[in-house]
Amino acid sequence: MVNTDMSGKVALVTGGSRGLGLAVVGELRRRGAHVVALARDAARLADAVAPLGDGVLGLQGDIANPDDVRRVFREIERHFGRLDFLVNNAAVAQPYAVDQLPDEEIASEIGVNFAGAVYTVRAAVPLMRVAGAGVIVNVSSESTQEPLIGMALYAATKAALESFTLALNGELRDDRIVATLLRVGRMKDTGFSKSWAPGQKERAVQSWSHDERWSKAGGPTETACVAEVLVGALALPPAAQLRLIDLREYGAR
Repeated sequence: MVNTDMSGKVALVTGGSRGLGLAVVGELRRRGAHVVALARDAARLADAVAPLGDGVLGLQGDIANPDDVRRVFREIERHFGRLDFLVNNAAVAQPYAVDQLPDEEIASEIGVNFAGAVYTVRAAVPLMRVAGAGVIVNVSSESTQEPLIGMALYAATKAALESFTLALNGELRDDRIVATLLRVGRMKDTGFSKSWAPGQKERAVQSWSHDERWSKAGGPTETACVAEVLVGALALPPAAQLRLIDLREYGAR
């Protein structure tokens, strides 16, 4: 039987101020874990985690910046001395034709979606060794299987994340650290497109509406449902940990 009580466990969730990340933070806290929510926007993060109480520590930082990641993990070590769970949820993207991609967008998507996960995993492993075991969940997208028009770079960064996740299990097996890939579909209220320019989302969706793959995606699911699946997987015994959770049937992320 799965033990849903996570009292005494310590978790870090990136992109923890909104959408799926915030839902995961709330679900982990509901099960008794100490949770570190990491996000770039300090004010939004503070507002998001305040209702969750003292069991949630909000830390500002950009996972694309390795110095920020080092600072955050020093804080985790100082507060808790260990880490049991790492959820790499943070992601960014904007729809661009490949010949129109700005330099800064290329750097941002690669930095947050892929390099950021490498930085956090690198920093998490020593603290998971202290804990005696650990689970890493890297959140990917169905776009790795069928990329949308204008999202080639996003799909490529997520494909890199998937390959990295699979490789981790061989490397970290002796440390009893498991890496799980969560491949999700379309979700409600993720905040994913909030930074897009006015009209950019409408133009993108309009172009995608002519794509047969988009028409098959179906309606989006609630972020709370995906969070329950993710945290439920974290609660599994070490021997039963999953390597892949594919939720593409919920639609395109």
